[in-house]
Amino acid sequence: MSIAYWGNRIIHIHPAMLVRYRSVGGAQAGSISLIIRQGLALLLPVFIFWIGAGALQSAEAEAQAIAGNPASAENTMSDATVIEHTGPRPDNAISTFGGWRCQDGFNLGSSGRCEAIHPPSYAIVIGNVWRCMPGFVRHAGACKRLVAPANGHIQADSITCSAGYRLSEQATCEVVVAPQNAIVAGNGWRCLAGYAREGDQCRIITAPANSYVRGNRWVCRTGFQIVDGGCAPVKVPEHAIARGSSWACMLGFAQSDDGCSRITAPANARIDGNRWICNPGYRRTDDSCAKLLVHANATIRGNSWRCNAGFQSDGKGGCQRIVAPLNATVRGHGWVCNSAFVQSDDGRSCLRVSSPAG
Repeated sequence: MSIAYWGNRIIHIHPAMLVRYRSVGGAQAGSISLIIRQGLALLLPVFIFWIGAGALQSAEAEAQAIAGNPASAENTMSDATVIEHTGPRPDNAISTFGGWRCQDGFNLGSSGRCEAIHPPSYAIVIGNVWRCMPGFVRHAGACKRLVAPANGHIQADSITCSAGYRLSEQATCEVVVAPQNAIVAGNGWRCLAGYAREGDQCRIITAPANSYVRGNRWVCRTGFQIVDGGCAPVKVPEHAIARGSSWACMLGFAQSDDGCSRITAPANARIDGNRWICNPGYRRTDDSCAKLLVHANATIRGNSWRCNAGFQSDGKGGCQRIVAPLNATVRGHGWVCNSAFVQSDDGRSCLRVSSPAG
């Protein structure tokens, strides 16, 4: 007998009645639908568990595991859980934007009708397909339990070997053997610094002229770039300097096509690096700087303005005086409640803090 918890109610479900569970589309994450053969459907919240083989399992955890670890091709009836069709719509089908599809729990049979899906043991129905539960794989129309080999464990629907081991064709975890000039890393191996992988071996890296070895590759020195397997000098235009494997314009110059042109700042502007910016009190308008119009009760801050303390934006480009409610004090660009008062839930007034009774 399986047990499902629904809030503080206990529902007993016979194993023979349990057909499937699935994540409910559009519902909150973790919602589970239990469909039983007699047609009874229970929409249960995330507090659903069932007991089987002496182990307590969480349906929420199973559903999340499926969502986070898509089934492998061997474990999937279809890459899509919902399959659309065109043409006349049969029974047990619903209309879609592109045609129609069978209702959840049904798929299109050879007869052209939507037939109920009967999943094998340890399988679940998702949309119009069934998939094996985590820890099982599809095998000849059934779900076969995965057995973890030595130095391995089951993760979703596959076997994962421990670090230092790799999965063999016989589904066992064998020791990773690193070749010369390599070290074991995770479930494989990698070459030591100064060596590059070539097939199943590590060969020493031979760096060309004007380059040096970095890790498992070689890179050109500053002022050089990779050309035809070697390092050729970077062609630096006038008023530029080499930077890495490229070049950059000097301060006061900006890149223009393949060269650097001198920056000319308009009136009321100054050069800043490789660009020009307006002076404080001015704002940029296209290619010139226009004087800022300072509103009453406002102060210029760089290339913009801000309302003075005790004032706030009026939403129309100006500043209006802040009016504090009763038992409050204006502070900066807002107001705060005085001591022994707290702000109301609507944020418009200050309420006195009541002393506890007794």
